[in-house]
Amino acid sequence: MILAVTSFLFLFAAVPVVYLLLQRHSRHSIERLQTTRLSGRDDSGPSVRQQAVALLIRRDKPEAGTRLRGLIKRLQSDERLTQLLEKAGVRSAAGPFLRKCAVLGAVGGVLVFIFVPGSLALLAIPAVLLFAYIPVFLLKRKVRKRLKLFEEQFPDGLEFVSRSMRAGHAFSVSLEMLYKEFDEPMAGEFRRIFEEQNLGMLLETALGRFSARMPLLDVQFFTSAVILQRKTGGNLTEILDKLAQLIRERQKLRGKIAAVSAHGRMTGKVLSAIPMFVGALMFFVNRDYAHFFLQTGLGQAMLAGAFGMQILGYLTIQKLVTIEV
Repeated sequence: MILAVTSFLFLFAAVPVVYLLLQRHSRHSIERLQTTRLSGRDDSGPSVRQQAVALLIRRDKPEAGTRLRGLIKRLQSDERLTQLLEKAGVRSAAGPFLRKCAVLGAVGGVLVFIFVPGSLALLAIPAVLLFAYIPVFLLKRKVRKRLKLFEEQFPDGLEFVSRSMRAGHAFSVSLEMLYKEFDEPMAGEFRRIFEEQNLGMLLETALGRFSARMPLLDVQFFTSAVILQRKTGGNLTEILDKLAQLIRERQKLRGKIAAVSAHGRMTGKVLSAIPMFVGALMFFVNRDYAHFFLQTGLGQAMLAGAFGMQILGYLTIQKLVTIEV
């Protein structure tokens, strides 16, 4: 039984490695083919020359992680992953990111299977899911930080656009001046709006894409005000000034709420950390008592139930102290 499980986990870890090596060999072959074609050597056959001509057309690299992306598309998660990467400002495609998740999950499952006692070898299955989710967790964390930083910069950017338009510049020129004067992430987002409009995209479409990348209420107010002003007219500079003032007032109110709810959030974290700390301490102080929860069926069921209730309690406390503004 142990030999069968070991063989299965070995194959599960070896498949992503072999897949990565094949992908790397394929990319190197394509690069050599392109170099041969562009250098003027015609020692290849007609089929090879046709492939080289076709490869001169730039692609958006959909071939990276094609099988994994096909699986994700069946689960209707490919589009959400692509949007998440855009929100985080990551230039990597979905394919390489999915390969990273698969490899990390396989490595985590093998490590847990090796270092955990034989009776708990089945923990390798949730370990695979947990380790594979780590890149997604870090990506979502990066999205939250980026959105928070953008929200802090946004009022200053709106006032900058308003002052530029008062000075006689057009709205598109004001966007160009804004991304040259400010830092990321706001500079990159407004640079993208300017370049998309400059290349022929409608301003309404560019602003809609911007609103999708930055799912903030303030951004929706901004895009709605600009689109409405272009259709019906009005004083856009005054609208932007009032919107910047409104955003600052909301940020002040959000800061006051965060200060009031800090005690509840800290209480939730402390109450969630105490059982884990006590359990780890008990494992070192009285291992016979701790082994009851690890080596017996009843103890494992009790441990799983306690872990689930602990997570439920933490999420309940976080929900109570989260106040939307």
